[in-house]
Amino acid sequence: MMSDSRLRRSKLPLLVMATALVSVAAGAQELVAASDGRGAALPDAPSAVAIAQGQLPGQALAAAPAQTPAPGQRAAAGSIYGDVVDNHNGLVPGAHIKVTQQAALVPGSALAPPVEFTSDTAGHFEVANLQPGTWKVEVAAEGFSNFVAPRVVVRPGQRYELQGVVLNIAEALTEVNVTMTIEQVAEQEIHDEEHQRVLAIFPNYNTSYVWNAAPLTVSQKVRLSMHSTLDPVSFVTAAIIAGEQQVQSTYPEFGDDATGYWKRYGAAWTTTFIGHNLGYAVLPSVFRQDPRYFYMGTGTVKQRAVHAVLSSVLCRGNNGKTQFNASHMFGNFLAGIISKAYYPEGNSYAKLAVSNMILGTLGTSGVNLFREFGLRHFSTGTPAYGNGKPEGEKVEAKHP
Repeated sequence: MMSDSRLRRSKLPLLVMATALVSVAAGAQELVAASDGRGAALPDAPSAVAIAQGQLPGQALAAAPAQTPAPGQRAAAGSIYGDVVDNHNGLVPGAHIKVTQQAALVPGSALAPPVEFTSDTAGHFEVANLQPGTWKVEVAAEGFSNFVAPRVVVRPGQRYELQGVVLNIAEALTEVNVTMTIEQVAEQEIHDEEHQRVLAIFPNYNTSYVWNAAPLTVSQKVRLSMHSTLDPVSFVTAAIIAGEQQVQSTYPEFGDDATGYWKRYGAAWTTTFIGHNLGYAVLPSVFRQDPRYFYMGTGTVKQRAVHAVLSSVLCRGNNGKTQFNASHMFGNFLAGIISKAYYPEGNSYAKLAVSNMILGTLGTSGVNLFREFGLRHFSTGTPAYGNGKPEGEKVEAKHP
């Protein structure tokens, strides 16, 4: 058996030969690169360590992935979506949308045929399965001027939001068409309002974030009011009020036992139900007034605060003009008189009516300030098209 020193001496010539071969290969590579008219270098020769590890030349090279699909290869489809509104921020349902491809993103691809679609009852549209490329979007509706977006670039797999789809109301509209359109818009607006909540819990149905919202019909006012008073949160609120009255021994005639609690609960919920429906449904229908609070959102803090406070004594009529808020004032007054029928003796009709009206008005002012400066930041379900009063714009009646 050879000793270690002899074994190392016998392998030394082999290592020298391997090193020489690598050097020759590297020199040949440099010679070829220098003689190449384009000056392009060949891949580096493998090192002795790489050869020893069994890595063959070329194994470390990998083709870079293609950044765009090869000619003729179909890319992932995209889509275009958005909301169609008029120049008063009103929704435009049933608008006709046509998209036409102007250029394809993938070289060699044929242009896709035009696609036509219709906006839904909320004025929303989405055109899916579009070939990536440049598209022209045309929007039209009866009674409105057309909207054209000549260049919309859709990337592979992209869901492109087309903003600013605004149709100007044409001047030559018949009275019948205006009335039908307004009713449809009002229906969609209160449908959206019925999904507004604070912290996703408390209802915020009677706040309109659309400054020039369409006026409500009698049935729509009743529906919006009933939706609010019959919301599960209203029952929980009455339970909290009754519990506080029980602890404070308010209306001791009711008693301090379980029966007394349920009497307080029934009185609290009934007062809320009667007062809310009188002030938000019955009287607004009689006086032709809009019961909602209209979020301003623009202007100075002082202007917004004045608007919020005055909205408890002033309101918007169905004709779009500012009026004395007889609906809320008389609603609270009548609710106070009616409450005499189920609250204990001791308070006169006049005292209950006047106190309920004053407290109701002050309470509404406080709630309106919170609506103006706080609720929007904590509300869910508010429509994307509702941004309050546009700068410099006045209230305009949708119809007389």
